[in-house]
Amino acid sequence: MSIKKISLEKYIEYSNYEGSQHIAKEHSIFRILQVIKKEKAKNVLEIGLGIGTIYSAVREFSKEIKYFGTENNDFCLKSLEKNLSDSYNSLIIYESIEDVHFKDKIDVVIVDGKDRYFDYVKESISNNGVIIIEGYRQDQLVEIRKLFPESIDVHVITLSKNDGSGFFDSNHYQGGVKIIYVKPIFRQRINWFKQKVSTKYKYIIRTLRS
Repeated sequence: MSIKKISLEKYIEYSNYEGSQHIAKEHSIFRILQVIKKEKAKNVLEIGLGIGTIYSAVREFSKEIKYFGTENNDFCLKSLEKNLSDSYNSLIIYESIEDVHFKDKIDVVIVDGKDRYFDYVKESISNNGVIIIEGYRQDQLVEIRKLFPESIDVHVITLSKNDGSGFFDSNHYQGGVKIIYVKPIFRQRINWFKQKVSTKYKYIIRTLRS
């Protein structure tokens, strides 16, 4: 199944679950899967698992990826077990990043919540790892820039609006993500530049449409 189709199906599926007002939107899921695919990620960490939308999409994309996540909210922890069904057993859950001890470095870190021990990520991410912030979370972007002074980042948006079958208003644009290359290699710099140009163009189009 294509990552585009996975993104839409998971967005619609999780829109029907309790707590769906906080799920990742279709475009965010798509961009996360796209980065995981491009980076050939083997180990992924999600900070703030929520009710399981992103993990479920990644699991659908590849069952070979080792997936770690943090979550300490009782409602979310119960929802994860209920919503994920059989795939729940393949998810490694910790209360906080400080509790995580990785055997191998993490290739992709997804930030979908807060953790006061976020600086532990610096010790755990691979040299050319990628951090993806779901949504806007400007304060966390500032924190990441301080932790990784060599990093480059881009805010990636879309011109598509929310699917009418999902939770969010179909008159509104789908959410964006911030992609941070912590120690960018040449290939990542090329991707960053293309995304910068594309985002600028899309903002212009959005302005003209409004």
